[in-house]
Amino acid sequence: MTCLGGYHGDTFGCMSVCDPFGGMHKSFGGAVRESIFVPKPPAIMTAADEEALVQEFEKHNDTTAAFIIEPLVQVS
Repeated sequence: MTCLGGYHGDTFGCMSVCDPFGGMHKSFGGAVRESIFVPKPPAIMTAADEEALVQEFEKHNDTTAAFIIEPLVQVS
């Protein structure tokens, strides 16, 4: 599971968790693994935001091995 809007690299494993709309999925849709995407969290999460994320984990708990998220430290 990962967030919409993310970028994690250009290799096939990384592309599978990059944003499905702005990332490489359109070009390599048949070659990258299908992932579960959740909305990008706001900079300051509220209790409601946290609850929505928990619900996504509960909804996909039988098919989720990890939650991949990166900080925006490389944004210029």
